[in-house]
Amino acid sequence: MEKLQKLEEENRQLRVMVEQDWLTGIYNRGTIELKINQQLQMYQKGALFVLDVDHFKQINDQYGHICGDVALKKIAAVLKKITYKNGSAGRVGGDEFVIFYPEADDESFIEEKRKEIRSLLKQIQVTDGASIYVSICGCMYRPNDDYISMFRRADALLVKEKHIRRRLDGEHVYNDIYMSENLLVDIELIRKELREQEIIPGAFCQDYHSFQNIYRFIERRMSRIQGEAGLILFTLMNPKGAYPSFEQQEQCMFALKRIIQSSLRLGDVFTQYSSFQFLVMALDTKEEGIQCIIDRIQKAFAQNACLKDKMLLHHDFPLEAVHTHVAR
Repeated sequence: MEKLQKLEEENRQLRVMVEQDWLTGIYNRGTIELKINQQLQMYQKGALFVLDVDHFKQINDQYGHICGDVALKKIAAVLKKITYKNGSAGRVGGDEFVIFYPEADDESFIEEKRKEIRSLLKQIQVTDGASIYVSICGCMYRPNDDYISMFRRADALLVKEKHIRRRLDGEHVYNDIYMSENLLVDIELIRKELREQEIIPGAFCQDYHSFQNIYRFIERRMSRIQGEAGLILFTLMNPKGAYPSFEQQEQCMFALKRIIQSSLRLGDVFTQYSSFQFLVMALDTKEEGIQCIIDRIQKAFAQNACLKDKMLLHHDFPLEAVHTHVAR
């Protein structure tokens, strides 16, 4: 019973990771589209809003990306709060968000909700004296609408509104909102944001793009100093030598991820390479050390109750390793 509860909790955590936007914690683009389409089929009504932050690039340029990220998190927190009972919110682009109210069925709801959202978001401060300004437009459900058709209508209204406003008021008025003299970014804030907030024991798990950048950085570093790094590709297969079925992949890959993470050191890095593969980069490790890592992971894999006798773990090593040489 305890193992079942633990497995259910692990699956729940995995679903949350897949559904949430990595920065803000609200729904990501794919999930919000799925949720809204489900609600449209159920209710056959609703109001969809699209909003973005006015001159968000200006915020990043003037105050730094850390402040920009903080602003996006604060916006998401407000949107999550106002849609908690009868709506949903998601981040669909850098500074672009979608909000959906499935039970709305009156055109007057659009303008009332626009004013409310603008007022709430205006209270957010990027830094002392600088507030958040957003553009927001919405549309009501029409027969045969889906997420895409409603998003396109709301987004077209948003583009039109921003164009008219810029012609009437002048671009410079909005640019000046985020200007301030003697702007200083606290270096301690930068360090705090750069550090890992909560260091998880074991290897450093990253998405593939980040893993690729780390690999390239290590290549650059090792063009100047001596060092060694090895790549290992771990592949899940069923006892027949075929790749696992879709139903098996989620549970098995989650279990394998935990094994790899706990079997490696803090300084090692790994990523999910495909739906049934993990790629590991072991740093400052000679070939015999790499073999010890492989043996340790294989042993833990063989002892895992979820994987034992159900899956085989194949490894490829050496892959083309990071070259080690000293620049002359």
